[in-house]
Amino acid sequence: ANDNVTCTFTNRKPGIAIEKSPDLQVVKPGETANFQIKVTNTGTAPLTNVSVTDPQASDCDRTGISLAVGQEVT
Repeated sequence: ANDNVTCTFTNRKPGIAIEKSPDLQVVKPGETANFQIKVTNTGTAPLTNVSVTDPQASDCDRTGISLAVGQEVT
């Protein structure tokens, strides 16, 4: 009988980067401020059920985002 077993272990680490741009904009009274939020999976594991919220713009909140390794959404 062969009792040798070969196992491969992959060390997966989650990672995320969140960037809101632009850093600065001039908005006159009555105008609308425009910005983007970019979310990137910077880790080595897929991410699921990611939630992104902005207390200054709750209409832009997103939940349930899934990101493959290296994937970004804006």
